[in-house]
Amino acid sequence: MVDLQRMILAGSAGLALMAGGCGMNNIKFDRYNVEAPLVVVSDGLFSTEARRFFRELCDEESVPYLGEDNVSWFKNKKAIEEAWKQKRDIILIGYSAGCHQAKLTAEWCNEKNIPVSAIFFDPTYLAGNSGKSIPGNVSDISVYLSERNIPDILAIGKGREIAQSDLRNPQTKYYNNALKGAHLDIFRDNSERLKGEMKKEIRAHRKITYPR
Repeated sequence: MVDLQRMILAGSAGLALMAGGCGMNNIKFDRYNVEAPLVVVSDGLFSTEARRFFRELCDEESVPYLGEDNVSWFKNKKAIEEAWKQKRDIILIGYSAGCHQAKLTAEWCNEKNIPVSAIFFDPTYLAGNSGKSIPGNVSDISVYLSERNIPDILAIGKGREIAQSDLRNPQTKYYNNALKGAHLDIFRDNSERLKGEMKKEIRAHRKITYPR
């Protein structure tokens, strides 16, 4: 079973590249309402699930979207700076290994004094992290964890819940949520629920929520 899973993951690497590994960095912001937030997605290892889910969602909500694989967060710098200049809220989303990329994006935004919101799905890097990894510019962070452990052979990659000890800023709001199913099936098994909750999140950021 383990060998089969590895074959599936390895085979999906090429598909991940063809499905948009280089992302959509050249956003035409004038196509969107000035209050629409920028959604930035960092996907999991060899995965396109998060990008596919949020690309469709952002199209439905008419908000600008950036999607990258789990190693290319730096490609989004220019678009994020432009979005902030336009006074748009910024939502960073990570799935699995991509949560570390979302964290690196937040760190860079912190250096630029750009506040962000964050949503992590099965944040792999948190499993081995005990320090204050969430920078102070993160106004709020929501973590969603898949519930299934056995026989999900990838459950070790789902990370853990967020805790107060992970936050550098004690005023950062944090939330933990459970999702049914296995690590690889988060978006499929929870599609309707997540569509509703993520649309609510996006719509909340259509108003200016950060101090300027």
